[in-house]
Amino acid sequence: MKKKYVYIGVSLLAATLTVASCAKNSTTPQISSEPLIEQENKVLVSFDVDGGEEVQSVEITKGEKINAPVTSKQRTDEYTYTFAGWYTDSTFNTLFNFDAGIESNTTIYAKWDKVKNKYTITYLDSDDSILKEEQLEYGTMPSFTPTKDNTPEYSYTFVGWDTPVVSVTGNKTYKAQWTNSKNKYEVVWKNDDEVLKTEQVEYGLTPNYTGDTPTKTSTAQYSYEFIGWTPQVDKVTGNVTYNATFNEITNKYKITFVDYNDEEISSSDVEYGTMPQAPANPERQSTDGKSYVFAGWDSEITEVTGAKTYKATYEESTNKYTISFVDYDGTTISSEEVSYGQMPTIPADPTRESTPQY
Repeated sequence: MKKKYVYIGVSLLAATLTVASCAKNSTTPQISSEPLIEQENKVLVSFDVDGGEEVQSVEITKGEKINAPVTSKQRTDEYTYTFAGWYTDSTFNTLFNFDAGIESNTTIYAKWDKVKNKYTITYLDSDDSILKEEQLEYGTMPSFTPTKDNTPEYSYTFVGWDTPVVSVTGNKTYKAQWTNSKNKYEVVWKNDDEVLKTEQVEYGLTPNYTGDTPTKTSTAQYSYEFIGWTPQVDKVTGNVTYNATFNEITNKYKITFVDYNDEEISSSDVEYGTMPQAPANPERQSTDGKSYVFAGWDSEITEVTGAKTYKATYEESTNKYTISFVDYDGTTISSEEVSYGQMPTIPADPTRESTPQY
């Protein structure tokens, strides 16, 4: 076959020397600016950059080598790309050998390793404090359910984020939304070991007991008057137990002193444990036949432990009378003391001396 030449201005020898020089030095292929090219000796080298920065196709002489071109691929929201070599095929089975001459039209394929981009997802509390930060791959659906410590006054329930949670496409901040409810606490009202009432009362409210007034059983010594609660009733800040408090009142009892005939001599209310004061010794009027001397009370006077009546007692004695027998002139014939009701001793009949007249 005859060789064909296209005249473009300079000698064939100059064009041949230029191509030979390029092949010898293995430089990045360039289309010769020499005016005369032997078409049958040319091959086209194309580059499939798979979305990377474009690399221009080059036409070189058969058997000539080319240098590996440099290219890059723009990062997308989803991926970052790293150049992984030039290959002879689109399935990237065989690396292209830039040390070998190229004998025919050739397409060289750029291979890229891709890594999914990660983005910062920030979760804020309602006060803008950071609850959590995490790095998530593009396309991942974030998932985080926060909790919030309850305060003595409030309990918090998470109800969602300020914006809908979507798959990751970039850095994103979500702010937590909460509902709060006032805490209730147990208030117990007790009287000694007896639970009078139990109720749930909101934080900050002052509880109020509405049951029957507490009582305490009296003893012989004391009666009890309800005066309030211990501790002092105050606004609710937590569980609390209130105990009934009583004022202790020493009991008084009626102590009565009566005479032998149950006629009251004196009466007074005297405190438990106190020694009652007896009245002055009473007197009992004598009768014709009897006299009486106060002998004390019917029982020993002791400290008060209850109502009590003391009765006067007397020593009884029979009255004695002087029985006198006198003569006509008033002289005593005989005299003696005779108990009431007893027969006196009658003396012998007296005699009287006669006078001249009688």
